[in-house]
Amino acid sequence: MRLRKAFPMSFLIPTFIVAASLSLAGCAPLSAEVATPPESGSEALDQTPDEKLEDPVNEDGYVLVTQVYEEKDRRIKIAYPQISGFEGELLQDYMNQSLREPVETLTVGTSYTDLELDYRVTLKTQEMLSVIQIGTVQLEGGRKFNYLDSVNLDLKTSNEITFENFIKDDPASRDAFAKILDDKFVEAGYSDGAEYEGLRLFFRPDEVVFFYMPLDDSAETFVQIRVPNVELEGLVKDEFGERPAS
Repeated sequence: MRLRKAFPMSFLIPTFIVAASLSLAGCAPLSAEVATPPESGSEALDQTPDEKLEDPVNEDGYVLVTQVYEEKDRRIKIAYPQISGFEGELLQDYMNQSLREPVETLTVGTSYTDLELDYRVTLKTQEMLSVIQIGTVQLEGGRKFNYLDSVNLDLKTSNEITFENFIKDDPASRDAFAKILDDKFVEAGYSDGAEYEGLRLFFRPDEVVFFYMPLDDSAETFVQIRVPNVELEGLVKDEFGERPAS
């Protein structure tokens, strides 16, 4: 399968169960949010990456403040970060919207209950911020599912970095990346190579982690494939869209 094709993105599995609920989600003001001290992402919950991640603290000219969204009647509690002290109020506002969007997707117009999510900062620099959200979610009256999602921000433009826009657009770069990813999947024991449907990514200082939940009713664990940055040299875009006009 070639990377230059468009691949649908879904991050809560089983896909066929949650797609209808996710499609109902919209944007609305959040309530019941409580600020806690900066850089305070707490311990990871049930669905963690293969290794425990420490929250990197860099002198980047901005801090992260934890916000908590709660709905006690549905037993929902979601911790998520917001940027504070960033040079450029407009960019900060746009990035905070992106960091907050997963909360609205999961809570507005959905029937989820017993939803408990926390976050981890996997990369924090002057150029990029990468955050994963982890935990469990349950449809009302249904079974629980593990949850893993990411928000990756280009701080120069406030735009999100995704699986679709991460690699350069020319066919040679995309073909080279597809081969790297296929080889990594084969090395990990997946003989058919990379599974692109639902594939997402997050960043760490020395590597990119690609993850997805297999499209299988019995699947409970996210597949994670690590690719060192050095292997992606020359394939990654230098820019991720335009900076918004003030």
